[in-house]
Amino acid sequence: MKLTFSRAACAAVLSFALCTISGCGKSDSTPAPSGESSSGSSASAVSPMDKEAQAAVMAEIQKRYTKSADGWITARTSGAPIAPDHYLRELKQIAIHGSGPDDLSDSDKLNGVEWAGDVSFEKTPIREAGDPGIVAEASGNVMAQRPRGQWSQWIDYDLQPIHVQKVKGQWQVNTDTFLLSGEMPTANDFAKAGVKP
Repeated sequence: MKLTFSRAACAAVLSFALCTISGCGKSDSTPAPSGESSSGSSASAVSPMDKEAQAAVMAEIQKRYTKSADGWITARTSGAPIAPDHYLRELKQIAIHGSGPDDLSDSDKLNGVEWAGDVSFEKTPIREAGDPGIVAEASGNVMAQRPRGQWSQWIDYDLQPIHVQKVKGQWQVNTDTFLLSGEMPTANDFAKAGVKP
């Protein structure tokens, strides 16, 4: 079952995530990546476990992205270990589309799984800068080249859902995804890519 919700529900979920992740009332904290959902449903359709799942995923995103004037930036390394490509990837927005639980089997429940499901995201423009290559490892809708010293053109990209589960009270987020494959960028990463933070 896939749950969707209204802009107001998305705002409420993201407000909850912001308070959970960064602590309410802190004026110097960086807000979590966010956006508004374009799907329609009532706020009551979002369960407390869905809210927790979304907050767990947003916490993982915050560990890997920094806010820029144009979006959210992460540092990536890909290719062969002998000659890796280092580059920056920028997403215009990181907006949750919805979340929904999987059906838990008897074995899941016996193993302490309390909730399991996917958190999905809105489509967003992305761009890259750094070692030459093809933006999004050629998995986007347009083949764009990644240059060094400037940002590539923006391309639309469908972010894959992130699987998350709560086992024995602890949230586990699958980090082997396109969205979570980077690291928090450093000044050195920006210097290597030839672009300014």
